[in-house]
Amino acid sequence: MTDLEQKTNPVLKEAIRKCEEAGRRNDAKIWDIVAEELEKANRKVREVNVSTIEREADDGDTVVVPGKVMGSGHMTEDITVGAFKFTDGALETINESGEAVYLEELVDENPDGEGVILLG
Repeated sequence: MTDLEQKTNPVLKEAIRKCEEAGRRNDAKIWDIVAEELEKANRKVREVNVSTIEREADDGDTVVVPGKVMGSGHMTEDITVGAFKFTDGALETINESGEAVYLEELVDENPDGEGVILLG
């Protein structure tokens, strides 16, 4: 049984498939990496705080977190953050100055992964 077959969350499985497809169709290595990260065991899925995103990204950047964004910290930069999950606090904090988008939407908006920075 593959890692994807072991996953039970249908939304997660669809996100993984979408990333794999975008990686394959557009030769976009970033989406291949994100899919691999999401296939890992739940205890190994990345969790990143808003404060880390603020520290690591610059104004105008687009970042992807292959996992969950937590709400600790603040954000003053206009950063687009894509992730599989966000806490309510993270959504509120990010959307005050930037934009929080779910992973599937980010893949649709940027299927070639151009300029997307992997965090976590």
